[in-house]
Amino acid sequence: MQKKLGCNQLKIDSSDEEYSGENIIFATTVNGYNTIVKHSPTIHSILPSIKDIASQPFLRAYAQFTPEVSEILKNYIPKHSIVPSPLHRVIPMNVEKNVYMIAYTDNKDATMLSKHCENTAKNRTFFEQELEQAFGMPKDSLKKSLQEIKCFYWKEGTHFMMPPTYKEFERFIQTNSNVQSMLEAHKQDTLQNIRNPHPHIFVVGEIVADNHGWTNDGLKTVDALIKNIA
Repeated sequence: MQKKLGCNQLKIDSSDEEYSGENIIFATTVNGYNTIVKHSPTIHSILPSIKDIASQPFLRAYAQFTPEVSEILKNYIPKHSIVPSPLHRVIPMNVEKNVYMIAYTDNKDATMLSKHCENTAKNRTFFEQELEQAFGMPKDSLKKSLQEIKCFYWKEGTHFMMPPTYKEFERFIQTNSNVQSMLEAHKQDTLQNIRNPHPHIFVVGEIVADNHGWTNDGLKTVDALIKNIA
């Protein structure tokens, strides 16, 4: 893909199509963005790769149980729970139908759990035992009660800011004595530079959200852009 600048018009050429417009808007992951920049000589000549933001895996897993264990599930998992387990968060979704989100997790735990997502007897047993252990349930109290597993796994599910180097941080030290304030100032400065690296190029989505990991904050970056370029 190649991009040419001229007369406030941007042109993107692919192997099959050519698109022209006044602006380019990236709505992708950090690796998706960096891949486009890397393989587009023209874009690469004016845009750097993003190095201040990194991505991490993310997983959500849902399960439906048999009616026989509905009471024990209600007793041990009455509400949104955070547990010391790779499952991380367990959330009742539809108690009447015995449907629960049985994992909401990221990083290494997400990658590990993704290997148990196929709806097999072995994997159902794995999650039954994880839940029993995480909530201190009697052993085998969920045995053969899990009917179905459904997972959603992303290798790049959420993003986070990389810690600043001293050189990057130094200019904020001169105007701030509070470390938290300095970190926030550096974060906002970095995000703004990434969101609008060129007068006609923009980046939106969770990748540049004020609070990474949240859909609503990702959508706010879209709303802000629409107001600025509409």
